[in-house]
This record gives sequence, structure tokens and C-alpha cells, in this order.
Amino acid sequence: MKVEYINPFVEASISVLKSCCKITAKIGKLSIKPLDFKGNHNVILIGVTGQVKGQVFIDFKDSVAKLIVGSMVGFDVQEVDDLAESALAELGNMIMGNTATIFSQLGYAVDITPPTLAKGNVIFDMKGLEHICIPIVVQNEEFDIHVALI
Repeated sequence: MKVEYINPFVEASISVLKSCCKITAKIGKLSIKPLDFKGNHNVILIGVTGQVKGQVFIDFKDSVAKLIVGSMVGFDVQEVDDLAESALAELGNMIMGNTATIFSQLGYAVDITPPTLAKGNVIFDMKGLEHICIPIVVQNEEFDIHVALI
């Protein structure tokens, strides 16, 4: 995967969290992690098509999901219910929409698929497609964006 594909995700994530959630975010250390989510995870899966192709997995543990959704809706969120799931999917959609716009500005025509939510214990086998994990740190919590693009 090209290194230049990472920055649009970072830029879009920080921008969307600031504008929609009033949350200041920073980036943690990039790594490669297995796509193996156990326990209280909410994983948004969004496909990328066009000149750049692949999949993006945005992984929210329940604790960070409640924090972010609470910031989006303006009140404390006690559980990841239907409303919270919908808000997470929309947040993923906004991050990916902004990412697609940045790719377009860089000269890559891309489109995204509608978000799909997976919950609980989920393992994705990418069949050799390399992915990079981008940790997004918000208020001492972290969620991960796993990017697998060609």
C-alpha cells in the first residue's frame, strides 16, 4: 500500500471529529494489527472503489463509541443502542466521504460504499491484502481505522 494513501484518512478523521463532535483528536503510532475484534467492538466496514480500491474498518470499543456518540448528540450515552449504532455508521460515512474528497483533490477518483456495522466477535481475513492501523486518540480513549487499499 502506498504511504500517500494514509494522510487523507488522518486529515479527514481529525477534521470530522472537530467539526461534528467538537473533539480534538491526535494520531497514535501506525501499526499492522490483525482484523480480529473480540468483545465489545463496533466495526464500521466501508468499501473504496475507483482508482484506489480496498476496504476500511473503523473499530470503536463500546467505551469510545459512547464518548463520541455522546459528543455528537449532546448528551451522555449509556449504551451502544440503535441510535448510537446509527450515529457511528454516519460518523464513518462522514470520515470516508471527507477522505474521498481529499483523494479527489490529490487526483484519485474514488467512491465509497454505504457503511456496514459488525458487532461483537468478528474476524476478517484479508487474504494477504496488507492493511495499516491508524489509531485515533480522543480524550484518553482510542479507536482504530484499519486501511487496506491497492
